[in-house]
Amino acid sequence: MRNIILASLLLLSLSSCTAPGATTDTKTPTTTIATENRTVATPTYGTGKVNVEVFADFQCPACILSNDTIMPIFEEYAASGKLMITFRQFPLTMHKNAKRDAMAALCSAEQGKYMEYKEGLYALEKSKAGKATTDDDRIALAKTTGLDANIFAKCLSTGAYAKQVESDIVLGDTKWVNGTPTIYLDGIKIDMNLFKSLDGFRSFLDARIK
Repeated sequence: MRNIILASLLLLSLSSCTAPGATTDTKTPTTTIATENRTVATPTYGTGKVNVEVFADFQCPACILSNDTIMPIFEEYAASGKLMITFRQFPLTMHKNAKRDAMAALCSAEQGKYMEYKEGLYALEKSKAGKATTDDDRIALAKTTGLDANIFAKCLSTGAYAKQVESDIVLGDTKWVNGTPTIYLDGIKIDMNLFKSLDGFRSFLDARIK
């Protein structure tokens, strides 16, 4: 338990991975709000009425840590029917693996294995520690996750979900996302700096979900 709390505090200290040159949320948006493309599968988990929307980058150290600490709580609540998680791809340009990772994750969603693949992908990037991740690495992970490797490899090599990644990035820009992870609860951005423990975070969720 002590290690989990320390990890959550470290998450707060990391705050987020911020793109070079990004400004704060006080900026005035200069882009037109885009209409969400619903014809391309967007990974979700859970069926609750409360929506948690997560913009993340698989190579971002703060996202990797968030996946180990905060996301299990969201997923626990989603599994019990209290909320639904919507996963958005927001690869930052400073992370060279991130865009291909995002495309690979959506290819896994095509086969109904997004949740399993995302766990493996975060673990892979954690082990790489900033070094290059190849498509061979991503395909090998697909095999161990139980995906059809041939279908997955073709999906990845043809860039089948490149437009969906770009669509998520545009959507994030309209919501003033300038770092990852950025999390919205029913459209309201959650400031993770407000929480000093996982218990405090749970209490916050319980109050909002009632």
